[in-house]
Amino acid sequence: MSSVRIYKLPMMTYIGPYLSGEELMKDNPLSIRGRHLGLQFRVCALLIILLPLVAFLYLLARHGLVDKLSSADAILLLLVGVIVLGALALLQSVFNALQALASSIQQGRVDSAAALGEVEVAEELRDIARGFQQLLDAYRRTEQSLERKTRELQELSSLPDELSKTLDMDALFSMVLTRLVQATHAAEGLVYRLEDEGQRLKVVAVQGHKLASMRGRLIEIERSYVQWVAEKRQPMVVEKIKDDQRVPAGCEPERLSGSFLALPVIVRGRLLAIIQLADSDSDRVFSDADLQAARVLLRHAHMALENAWTYRSLEKAVVELEERNRQLESEVRRRKKVEEYLEHLAHKDRLTGLANRYMFMDKLEMMLRQARRHETKVAVMFVDLDRFKNINDTLGHGAGDAILQEIAGRLQRSLRDADLVARYGGDEFTLALPDIHDAESVGVIANKLVALLAEPIRLEDREYHLGGSIGISIFPDDATTVEDLIKHADAAMYVVKHRRGQGFHFYTQSLGIKVEHRLEMENDLRQALKNEEFVLFYQPFLDLERGNLTGFEALVRWNHPRHGLVLPHQFIGIAESTGQIQALGEWVLKAACSQFHEWISMFPGVFSKDAVIAVNVSALQFRSEDFVGQIDHALAVSGLPVQRLELEITESIVMDQADTSIDKLHRLKQLGIRIAIDDFGTGFSSLGYLKQFPIDTIKMDRSFVCGAPENKPDELIVGAIADLAHNLGVNVIAEGIETRAQLVCVQRHRCEWGQGYLFSQPLPAERIQQMISEGHELQEWKQLIEGSG
Repeated sequence: MSSVRIYKLPMMTYIGPYLSGEELMKDNPLSIRGRHLGLQFRVCALLIILLPLVAFLYLLARHGLVDKLSSADAILLLLVGVIVLGALALLQSVFNALQALASSIQQGRVDSAAALGEVEVAEELRDIARGFQQLLDAYRRTEQSLERKTRELQELSSLPDELSKTLDMDALFSMVLTRLVQATHAAEGLVYRLEDEGQRLKVVAVQGHKLASMRGRLIEIERSYVQWVAEKRQPMVVEKIKDDQRVPAGCEPERLSGSFLALPVIVRGRLLAIIQLADSDSDRVFSDADLQAARVLLRHAHMALENAWTYRSLEKAVVELEERNRQLESEVRRRKKVEEYLEHLAHKDRLTGLANRYMFMDKLEMMLRQARRHETKVAVMFVDLDRFKNINDTLGHGAGDAILQEIAGRLQRSLRDADLVARYGGDEFTLALPDIHDAESVGVIANKLVALLAEPIRLEDREYHLGGSIGISIFPDDATTVEDLIKHADAAMYVVKHRRGQGFHFYTQSLGIKVEHRLEMENDLRQALKNEEFVLFYQPFLDLERGNLTGFEALVRWNHPRHGLVLPHQFIGIAESTGQIQALGEWVLKAACSQFHEWISMFPGVFSKDAVIAVNVSALQFRSEDFVGQIDHALAVSGLPVQRLELEITESIVMDQADTSIDKLHRLKQLGIRIAIDDFGTGFSSLGYLKQFPIDTIKMDRSFVCGAPENKPDELIVGAIADLAHNLGVNVIAEGIETRAQLVCVQRHRCEWGQGYLFSQPLPAERIQQMISEGHELQEWKQLIEGSG
């Protein structure tokens, strides 16, 4: 009878004696030991399989990695569980086979067991041993894989801490690229950062020796392998670059292998970079496991990348804010300078640097409040330069500006710190002197200023003498308001002007009456034109050789409803200052042309062919843009032939802006209008300009005619003016002829025409018409001229 030997099985050991079948069946040892064997076998199998799994789960829990398991990790654990269940099923089948053998022996089927033979049993047990060995090898491989995965998870758990140590975006990209190469089978890779609003890519991180030279390189996105990733914002796995339609043709060579994996790095919805991994083996491609591992790693790095991007955005914002701040500071400084400049313009005179009119009035108001509080006096001086206009017209505005600056400096240096000096306008200055005790002290200061203004001014190696007229008013004696003090000082200054300037004058009550009268005249003048209160008087021109009537000078008079007939010198200045002179001049022009045309029609044989009506033109009227149009309109309305009109313009009007004036005179001359220079000899005409004037007549001022012939210098001037006119080819009118001796004098110097009280004073139109109709006076004038000649 054969005996059965139980071999040492893998993972457990049992040694039993050789027993006969009868002994086994008699004592049932196999049944008892079979149960022990089954229990020991199950316990050992469970310990072998479950203990490593429990240890792995314990490590995951201890390191806090259970919550961080990704879908790939979960799949791996599921595979481990399947392996465990398969191992248990294999152990169960082995145990069932052993139990069946034991049961057969117990039931007396020893013959079947013996029939198996010792070789078959041994072969079956070896197969079981090999199965256990394979199971053990699978377990070891699973354990190694779990250990590697544990290390990777540990590295992933430390990755955020490592990445959080820097906020440099490029350094983070380099660290993430290194981890991605380690986590996949990639051997090299690049990180592209988007530049120029996503139009170009810059290589900021490199892994692999072949790609080292590409660091810092800029690539157009249309010529890059990863254009599709940038457009779709999705990962891309490429097996062969040449066969993949997502890779544009003619890409910039990037020295990569035939396959690569590209992933977009998106932070807060913004594509920041693209990571490109390549395998050193061109036959291998990246799997889904590689893609999932890369995604897991990017998720762990997301927070650090987001922080770095935020920091970089904040840095950029700070730089932009600093630049904007610098721009704002520059703008604030510029605006401050502009405001200071505007403030200076608003309160300072640009030419002299003195206070202007508005600042003077503000400061004077403050002085008056202070004077009321302390019961002191304030003196106001109004200074007007003498002969400034003549020098300004002769030398030009540049010289005039230099003179004003010199005068401003003199006034400023001569006063106290508490005093205020301002340029009121043009060549007028105002001064305010606080804490004045009496008028005598003010007179001392005024006398000092008069002497100061009389000192010569040197320009371009020449000396010029001006002088100044000063009017003075005192608070509270003469007025209690700023406006009244300035007005009274201005009125006092005009008193000095009428005395030929160079001095000072205090405001008086009688002067105040004159000022009030002027204000009344200003108000009445505004209504005079509407009420048709103006009338024209006419003074005849006579031919000093034959005694013929050659025309009239039209002179305006104001038939005031309360003051009667007002002469021009009493209201023309007011009309100019109030702007009424424009309308008044236009009315005079129309009325004179109409009246003369009527007389020519009524008395055709009385007037010579060159007889004219002369009309005086004011400065404002001449400078107006529509002056030529006004003349055209007056001639058209009246029907007067253009050659019958002569405009009398003073030297000062023509010399003010001489170039413009010459141009306007030429335009008038082209129309056929005659031009006469009035009051010639009283101004400072430049002979260089005079020869450019298209004039027909020089009207000699009455001051020279009245002095001749008794005053030899006056007669010399009369002769000089006449000679000058004849040399220029123009006629001479001598005005102001009042005596026969004066008539003889002007005839001797060959003056063509004359006018004056010797013949007739200015007469109204009715009287002129009567005089022409009767003819007696015309005959007397003719005899007078012929007898004197």
